[in-house]
Amino acid sequence: MMLAGVVFAREAQPKLQIDVDFFDNLAVVKPYCGSNWIDRFFADCKAHGVKRVTWRCSAQIANYPTKLNYTVDAVQTIRSAADERRFSGAFAVKVGVGRLPSGKTFGGIRQRVVPKECGRAGARPSRRREYMFRGMVSSDALPSGAFLAAIDAASGAVLARSDEVRSFDMQRREVRFAADKPFDVGVFSAGTEDGIHVFVADALSLRALDAPDEELLVNGGMEEIDAFMEPTAWTQDGTCFVTLNGDVMAVPEKERKTRFPNIHGFDILNHPYRERTEPLVRAAEDGNSLALAGQAAKKYGIELYAWYDPFDDGRKCLPPVKVWADKFMEVHPEYRCTDKDGRARWGFLCFACPEVRAHKAAVVRELFSFEGVTGVALKTHYQHNLLWGWDSKVQTDCLYHPAILARYDARWGKPQDGAYSAFKLRQLHGEAVMEWLRELRPLFASSGKRLCMFQAPSPFLDRTNTCGWYLPPEKIVREKLCDDFLIEPRWSGDHVKRFTESASVNRLVAACRASGVGVGFDFYYASVGRVPAIKDRGAFLVEQVAGLGREDVDYIGLYEEICLHNVWPQIGQAAKALASAPPPTIRSGIPSAADGKLSLETCSKVILDDGRGSVAEACELVSGENVWDGLYMSPTNAQATIFFNQPLELSEVIIYSGHLSWVNKCPVEDCTIEGLRGGAWHSLGALTKANALKGNNQEVPNVCRFAQQNLEGLRVSVTRGGHPTCLVLRAIQAR
Repeated sequence: MMLAGVVFAREAQPKLQIDVDFFDNLAVVKPYCGSNWIDRFFADCKAHGVKRVTWRCSAQIANYPTKLNYTVDAVQTIRSAADERRFSGAFAVKVGVGRLPSGKTFGGIRQRVVPKECGRAGARPSRRREYMFRGMVSSDALPSGAFLAAIDAASGAVLARSDEVRSFDMQRREVRFAADKPFDVGVFSAGTEDGIHVFVADALSLRALDAPDEELLVNGGMEEIDAFMEPTAWTQDGTCFVTLNGDVMAVPEKERKTRFPNIHGFDILNHPYRERTEPLVRAAEDGNSLALAGQAAKKYGIELYAWYDPFDDGRKCLPPVKVWADKFMEVHPEYRCTDKDGRARWGFLCFACPEVRAHKAAVVRELFSFEGVTGVALKTHYQHNLLWGWDSKVQTDCLYHPAILARYDARWGKPQDGAYSAFKLRQLHGEAVMEWLRELRPLFASSGKRLCMFQAPSPFLDRTNTCGWYLPPEKIVREKLCDDFLIEPRWSGDHVKRFTESASVNRLVAACRASGVGVGFDFYYASVGRVPAIKDRGAFLVEQVAGLGREDVDYIGLYEEICLHNVWPQIGQAAKALASAPPPTIRSGIPSAADGKLSLETCSKVILDDGRGSVAEACELVSGENVWDGLYMSPTNAQATIFFNQPLELSEVIIYSGHLSWVNKCPVEDCTIEGLRGGAWHSLGALTKANALKGNNQEVPNVCRFAQQNLEGLRVSVTRGGHPTCLVLRAIQAR
């Protein structure tokens, strides 16, 4: 359904935009693209009809001089980068940096040890035991180095402390002590958080002298590296940045092949990484890339948007990709998100903290300061370090922070069983990001700069990769929180056919028109080479851009890699096609998002049994938001049970199913619908061969109508899906 009263009409012919990932190009482009390349690139844009450029310049590090972050030339020395001095086969994990608490003289990492004799109640054992704590440690050469220590858990009294290590080379240290109650052991330093970096080898060990073969540290050998980039048993305590190193070769071969399939990459830690980082260093020596881009853009009359990834605060994947945190996160690890047990999430800052939002706003203001910058382009629908997490559990569990939990408790109450809803936590994270976007608007208004949003057309499209936020694009547009909205479907939906068939894309275009927000569509040109059927990349580019030019958009983005493929002539052809594009195609009958009585506010709980005995909460199914690209996948049968906060008058149940990008794949075929009335379940109806009856069109929902009833809940049981191994449910609504 079209928005009432909306007149679809772009004011001018569509513009062609190129999105330049300058940082990635530094590592992959040969020959190196320096200042001469920058000027030549903008000259080519001018010559071939490109009007706008987004220039990726700030994520974990920046490729321009900055007071707020690390720069590309600092890759070799970033404090949280992996320790590159270890032997071949080593890996490294981080335990963060913090400020020394008031009244403490040193800090570091520690692990709590409870003697077996103490029991669960912590009762003092009948005898004291003697212990040996050993480790290999090195530290930057500073007045205060690193040392091993054992500390009484209750009083904080130091039971034993080794000599300090003030050497770049690894040195062995050990301490002996006696204890009859819980104690902590760890690696500590009295250095400041800005100057100390301690390295600990996998030789760290604690044993009782009367049982020397029994290791008492949970993961003393560091083999238990996990996706959080922090060993499970160690906790941060105050100052100093610590790198724990393990020997991947110590992992049994069979397990090693599973956990570290790219093991050949680990030898990068045996070298200074200079082969990969030299282009970055050369870039810094060659000049300020953002300033050079701004000067060139101004020289050739190109609109330039500084591309900022506000969620990319730390890379956490293993070598050969570097692992680091940005400068703000290193100094303020207390703003990192955690799992429910308080384990810090590497690289993910919580926007519910005002300090985080203020820092991100300061980055935007700094980008404004460069000559030739038209505005800022924010990419907000995924985060690189989550994409590279390789662990879906990490992507759904690391949503906790005291600031977020306080908002949760205030709105919904603290869960009695301590089980916080992952979806509600994502919703709160998204609201915090929306709060930040609202705070940014006065900055853009006063500066005269423009804000362009890069985002998927649905808040759920990339939720397995973002996990931490929930950003409804139509709400961003309705509130006019941006000047331009670039619809960036990325891996799917990046061609003309998908544009014409996608209800979410067309509905978002309509919302932009109604709110006076410029709208663009991103044709992901870089993915063309992945499709074997496409023989001529350049011809396909012209065809797709010309086709998109017939749609009601103001600009079309190309994710470049242009420098890797000589297609400038085809870009010129595409620009000419846009300059003579006919009036836009106006579509009618675009369905609106589901409008029903089920939402987070009306439902107390949504339980999904996936047919394999696994029961989980699935609030997305009744979110009340965009239903076109959100999905829940399960085997070929599933049962969704929805409980209402209070009884609702209902007469129909609407079920959206199937994966829109997989044409006619995984829909609901047969299902039964029941209603909870008077504490008992009653049949409301059934659907048989539902997908076939609606013409195999997955944008059309399945509807079950019945006499209006006052119900306390609903139960939808899918007994057969349209695929032998997979069923996709997108939403369940009711009226």
